[in-house]
Amino acid sequence: MGADGAMAGGTPRITRGEWHMHGADEALTALGSDAASGLTADEAARRLEQAGPNALATEDRRPAWRMFLAQFEDFMIWVLMVAVVISAFEGEVAESVAILAILLLNGILGFVQEYRAEKALAALKEMSAPAATVVRDGAEREVAAAELVPGDIVLLEAGDKVPADGRLVEAAALRADEAALTGESKPARKDASHTAERDSALGDRRSMVFASTAIAVGRGRMLVTATGQDTEVGHIADLLASQPEEKTPLQRELQVTGKRIAIGVLGVAAAVFAVMTWRALGSGEPIGSGLAGAALIALSLAVAAIPEGLPAVVTMALSLGVRRMASHNAVVRRLHSVETLGGTTFICSDKTGTITLNRMRVRRLVVGEDAVEVLPDFAMQAEGAEPLADDLRLLLEAAASCNDARFDATGTLVGDPTETALIEVATRLAPDDVRPRRIGEVPFDSERKRMTTVHDTGAGRVAYLKGGADVVLALCTHARLRGETVPLTAELHARLHDLNAALASGGHRTLAVAMRALAADEPSEGEGLEREMTYLGITALLDPPRPEVTAALAECHAAGIEVAMITGDHALTAEAIGSEIGLLEGKRVVTGVDLEAMSDEDLAASVEDIRIYAR
Repeated sequence: MGADGAMAGGTPRITRGEWHMHGADEALTALGSDAASGLTADEAARRLEQAGPNALATEDRRPAWRMFLAQFEDFMIWVLMVAVVISAFEGEVAESVAILAILLLNGILGFVQEYRAEKALAALKEMSAPAATVVRDGAEREVAAAELVPGDIVLLEAGDKVPADGRLVEAAALRADEAALTGESKPARKDASHTAERDSALGDRRSMVFASTAIAVGRGRMLVTATGQDTEVGHIADLLASQPEEKTPLQRELQVTGKRIAIGVLGVAAAVFAVMTWRALGSGEPIGSGLAGAALIALSLAVAAIPEGLPAVVTMALSLGVRRMASHNAVVRRLHSVETLGGTTFICSDKTGTITLNRMRVRRLVVGEDAVEVLPDFAMQAEGAEPLADDLRLLLEAAASCNDARFDATGTLVGDPTETALIEVATRLAPDDVRPRRIGEVPFDSERKRMTTVHDTGAGRVAYLKGGADVVLALCTHARLRGETVPLTAELHARLHDLNAALASGGHRTLAVAMRALAADEPSEGEGLEREMTYLGITALLDPPRPEVTAALAECHAAGIEVAMITGDHALTAEAIGSEIGLLEGKRVVTGVDLEAMSDEDLAASVEDIRIYAR
């Protein structure tokens, strides 16, 4: 549950949704906690009893018998059940058994499908971290994530899943992968000293970490501020749970059809009964036998007119659809839900991991001033003059060396996605180069916006610098252009700035790279290394679209289905992806700020013209 500062009984009082506005010390005071010693075990137990477990509320799982009976909650099925009773009453045992067998087969097919889907979904519900390392009574201990309470101090390291929402009290080069929550494809940099406005977007709350996200690199300590249903992912779950369950178009149509059939059958049966009764009375037959004969004929006609095979045919058709969906790794929970896909006219899709690969890739390189596009197969296509091979090799060596990503024992690249992308492109474009041994570094931090590493090349020591283009260029006095080292004049600086700005406006994340050979008496560490650097080039990265997306989008358009993209990325990045896959087609891009300014009526009037919803 959430915490509003009253739990500690002191000031300042911080209400839910305001933790990012206040410093770490204020947050600790509000929750009566200590960054070094955490809560006491007794206090944690008291708060757990008060706030409840740190877990998302789940629906009570339907027992199998109720799931089976739910297959018969359909008007057409009820009509057929009446037909079973009438057939049995008439002595038509074979007819009643046949209809009953069809009903049971229909129910079993639907039950088996839903039961399998429920089991598959239960296996997928692993969103919460199973355990967390907390500080209680001044000692580190591992507890179940469900036992966390507001005020707990949780230790975070690279690879950890964040078990609750929290305010950072310490952060060392910490970056969190928040794609599952915000849609941002690259890890968000975190800063314990950062504060933000109340209405700032989740991705801009750099002092906060959120449940269901993961730590990509670095380490830190967080003060738990919200648990369970009161976390940001819990609010999303509440919104989903609040949506009423609606019948599908096919279910509504079958219900209407069933009622029409029932009314028609009853009307015809009543008319036949009336006619047969009138004839019996006119023929002089005994009234009792005449009425009985008329009723028998009317009921037989009613049973014969009911399409007892319709529910079974519908269920089998839907089951085939479910099997086709399963072959594409899609789990359909309710059998009738698969039918709604056929009536889809508008699809709202996430970007990260759905439209894109959720994997950063180097898409362009600026070698000196020579720009090249890096194609998906890592072939290079020059956008002007072809860069010199030695210049390209030096840029790739520097980008891969000034880098904390690495290959693990299985040969898999691990580390920050941006840095793994730099290693990947260097490995593919310069496979024979080996990163020289690192002997010193000046680590990256969010204020410096750069990192420097020192390497022993065998022929001497060299410092490689990587960071934001404006920051790197400000530290450079020279540039390497087509094999020559030239002074970095104001005119050249302006041209490089424009190149970087053009890439950034296209949604790329850019990093500039520079180097300097060190003198024998220079130290291998310290910010004094970052001077009189030589600019080498710029790397431009993007989370690329999946190869099959453009064709899938064209297929949707051909079928009359419109597609919109919803993402937590910045508008420029989203627009670049949308243009590449053919999504925009002259339509609009709106941001969260734009949406806040719209009334419901304005949104309803504009929604047909909007194709991208960005942060």
